[in-house]
Amino acid sequence: MTGRRWTVALPPGLALPTSNHRHGHPAKLGAAMRVVKDAAILTTRSARIPTMTGPVRLVAEFRPPAGTRARVVRDTHNLAPAVKAAIDGAVKAGALRDDDDQHVTAVEFHPGPAIDRAGGQLLLHLDPPEHAQDEVDRLRGIAAGAAALIAALPGGADALDLHDADVKISAALLRALRDALTDPGDDPR
Repeated sequence: MTGRRWTVALPPGLALPTSNHRHGHPAKLGAAMRVVKDAAILTTRSARIPTMTGPVRLVAEFRPPAGTRARVVRDTHNLAPAVKAAIDGAVKAGALRDDDDQHVTAVEFHPGPAIDRAGGQLLLHLDPPEHAQDEVDRLRGIAAGAAALIAALPGGADALDLHDADVKISAALLRALRDALTDPGDDPR
């Protein structure tokens, strides 16, 4: 599989449940969530998105309707219920194996450019493992930096033993993190 970013583009103008709206009876919210999930299933299948085999980072992009009447929906993070339904649709369509923390490493909310459609549009971008490698590289850098700081102390990690069990445990966790994120053959120092 290539490092291509895949996008589930829900239809513009689709009514999106938000955290701000009261839906009255729970069945109304459930019905709104089903509509978004079904739309995500159809658009995922029509885009022929392959099953992501590793951890995936998801980016929810909301393109609000143009004009001043869209102030509330410009709070992109308020679309969490709609994003959850879209993710569930991507799972049901087979693009994601599951939506647990093992398969989805992050869900980000980003505003997009305004469009000339009432209701706006929600896009769900799926960044496959190749894109997720940037996050692994960032964590490796943090672990290597922490390991270098510990190694620079007189006495190394043993110098952190200040008769404080928490500090000793933290040093052990940093070493374990460094070891887990370091490729065999790489010298972290």
